[in-house]
Amino acid sequence: MVNKLVLLGLITIGVSSCKHEIDLTGFPHPNDEPPVVVPCPDSLVDIDGNVYNVIDVDGTCWIASNLTVSRFANGDSIPLETEGSSWIQLNTSAQCYYDNDSVNLNIYGRLYNGYSVMDSRGLCPTGWKVPHDSDWVNLSNFLGGESVAGDKLKTLDLWYGPGTPATDEIGFSAKPGGSRILQGNGAYNSLSNMGIWWSSKENGSDVLVNRQITYANSNLAQASNSKKVGFSVRCVRD
Repeated sequence: MVNKLVLLGLITIGVSSCKHEIDLTGFPHPNDEPPVVVPCPDSLVDIDGNVYNVIDVDGTCWIASNLTVSRFANGDSIPLETEGSSWIQLNTSAQCYYDNDSVNLNIYGRLYNGYSVMDSRGLCPTGWKVPHDSDWVNLSNFLGGESVAGDKLKTLDLWYGPGTPATDEIGFSAKPGGSRILQGNGAYNSLSNMGIWWSSKENGSDVLVNRQITYANSNLAQASNSKKVGFSVRCVRD
């Protein structure tokens, strides 16, 4: 009888020593719902009524033309500054269009200084934002890297030539809208030669990172410039 009790005790101990807790961390609960994926809309309308086509780039929604809006998302006007000597003195939000010519406005959109990009009133429509540099990095990676992304983004016309071949591979339609610079007393510069777009990434209190495409090569290059200059803007869904 004693031997049987000893044997039973050994069996019990053996079974107990084999018990392990199963870690279910990271496994979905049966009642968990899958994440909701909201598809990109076909178009976006800004507060002025301008309509932009929208493209889906690896899950990120981008407007497919340069921003043209003249008011912030809250309805406040973005000051239009036509005089170059006044433009270069500003440390507040402002916008303009190349050579103060409405033909260029209709083709290339407006040029915004960096202060308007960072304005809390919202340059892009509600629910959208000026792309961070990380958004531009994701865009270029999707297209094969910065060294080739420029040509794949360029619209098929408007660029000065001969240059590297534009393919507009994803319908981004990057146009060479030029810029407004500090040199030449606030001169307009590089229409048809370059397209430059702001990001919302700051590189110091008065500097923002931007992305540049030129007719002469295939790059989508990163640069940093004073918030006082004027560049084009795209929007992505927030």
